[in-house]
Amino acid sequence: MADRTLTINHADGGSETYTINRDKFAGVREMSRGHVYPTIASTDFDLTGVVFTKVDEETFTLVTNNSTDTRYVVFVNHENGIRTGKHRLAFDLTLNSGSLGTITGLYTDFDGDPSNGGSYGSYSLTEGSNVIDFEIFDDGVGASPEIIWAINTGSTFDISVTNLKVTHEPDTVTVDHTAPPESRIMFIDGNSITISRATGGDIRTITIDGQEITINRTRTVASHARAGSIYYAQGGFKFYQPDGQSLYLQP
Repeated sequence: MADRTLTINHADGGSETYTINRDKFAGVREMSRGHVYPTIASTDFDLTGVVFTKVDEETFTLVTNNSTDTRYVVFVNHENGIRTGKHRLAFDLTLNSGSLGTITGLYTDFDGDPSNGGSYGSYSLTEGSNVIDFEIFDDGVGASPEIIWAINTGSTFDISVTNLKVTHEPDTVTVDHTAPPESRIMFIDGNSITISRATGGDIRTITIDGQEITINRTRTVASHARAGSIYYAQGGFKFYQPDGQSLYLQP
């Protein structure tokens, strides 16, 4: 099943986004959350030997040919709602030709000290998958905070970037489905009935006075049940006793 994205909007104007994997599973799964910036601030440009082409908000190409001036690709700034706090920049990078040595990743401010006036932190880019964590402050001096790449003078390269995502306050929630099977014991008219659930599956086991009956919840059963039979319906088991009376058992 396809993943779903849930966005929660807060009264103060903030929001947080959850990415939920909807596939059935047994084991441990991680769910990511945080505010994902929906756009890249920069638009296409072709200047001084630097060509930036945005395919969509997660994909772009950057081609340079002995560039004659420093140019900037801006991912997030005040125009698309940058926030202070922890951030994660993630993307996949393919180097088609040239070298990455003339690209500098930058973010500001890396501290809240106004005495150093809009100070920048830096990070390096590598081929393949990149995940970069940093924290942004606003010291109130100079330009507002931003996350950018500086394409320095003399650059010659051709790169493609996919799966770009900038997340504010990234976090991971772990869901553990490795717990032991659940069992419930019931006593009805002196009979001991145990209902067990296999971890992560659709199998239920009912034991009545030592006799075990296994039921697969994914199978369709007839609407007319015989006396002494068991079937699954409406979120629970229905047991037809030999006298024709039925018992509804919630697993």
